[in-house]
Amino acid sequence: MNLILDTNMIYYIAGVSESYLDKKKLIEEIALYENKYVSELSMLEIYSHFRNNIEKLKSIINTLSMLKYPVWPYFDKEHSIVNEKFNELLKDDKFIKFLADDSLRIRIDMESKFLNFWACSIASVYLAINYNENPVNTENIKVLNKNLFNTIILLNNNDNAYLSEMRDVLYKFYNDYDESKFKDKVVNYILDICEIYTNILHVSYEGIDFLDFLNNQHNYQEDVKEKIFIKISDDIFFKKIEKRKLQKKELVNKIFIEKLDDNLKYYGDKLNNFMNPSVVKYYIILFKKFFTLDNKKIEKNNVIDSLLLSHYPENLVLTADEDFIKIMSEINPDCSNQILNILKKCKK
Repeated sequence: MNLILDTNMIYYIAGVSESYLDKKKLIEEIALYENKYVSELSMLEIYSHFRNNIEKLKSIINTLSMLKYPVWPYFDKEHSIVNEKFNELLKDDKFIKFLADDSLRIRIDMESKFLNFWACSIASVYLAINYNENPVNTENIKVLNKNLFNTIILLNNNDNAYLSEMRDVLYKFYNDYDESKFKDKVVNYILDICEIYTNILHVSYEGIDFLDFLNNQHNYQEDVKEKIFIKISDDIFFKKIEKRKLQKKELVNKIFIEKLDDNLKYYGDKLNNFMNPSVVKYYIILFKKFFTLDNKKIEKNNVIDSLLLSHYPENLVLTADEDFIKIMSEINPDCSNQILNILKKCKK
């Protein structure tokens, strides 16, 4: 099994972050693995994080070079930074600064798209439970599917307002690193998508194209518009979203909780068709935490952790992140035990 170092492990080894782990023991333990790597994702994190501290960035690069930890490519060849020319350019401080600044742009673009995927996924589960309580007439199911498909395509378009808003949230976060504000913004973003999907449901009840209804409401009769708006405002799930936005109330109710596991399983079965099962399990755990825990937060670290697991599913990710290890214990107990064993050996 290959060993991949989590970003924080790299910080500990390079001496730029404090830890309860002994640096010398950690390096010795890592050396026992024939194949050990640093993910290109971690390098993206490192460059963007230390973009205003070139000396610290250079010390990390030099440490990795000295220890001969190769970088495992994540991006396609067109965007990858793993090549010989790149290693030569790293000797130039101006290039390092350019790379660090550009890494932030790449990171924000990648993370905004991934958070959008999460938001659409969570909203899909929310919609499914609402739909089960209020199913669309058989003749309008095709309309619902078309409305959902077209809206998801729009939400994943680089130029759409929602995705642009998430990019702005991330830019602000990387300027002030206010984790609490960031989490609140992400939750509101997810609630906005849940609200959109609820609107789609009620427009579809009337057999109407959702995007056309949004853009050309003046073409629709007043009684039709009023009927849709009344149904939306009376929808118990819509009311939950509005209350959650204004008063931080519970997003779910007893009916929702009873149906949650079944709907998450159904969603997970669909994802299993094109994703590694262990990664799907990780997503399902995160989504369930969003609906059932009091804080209803999506943790910032979950983004890179998810991408790491998605791209390197059969490898051991060495981390000291307790939340990640806890989730791994549910997904792959053998891996979590190996991680805990390494950490135990490396304590100061």
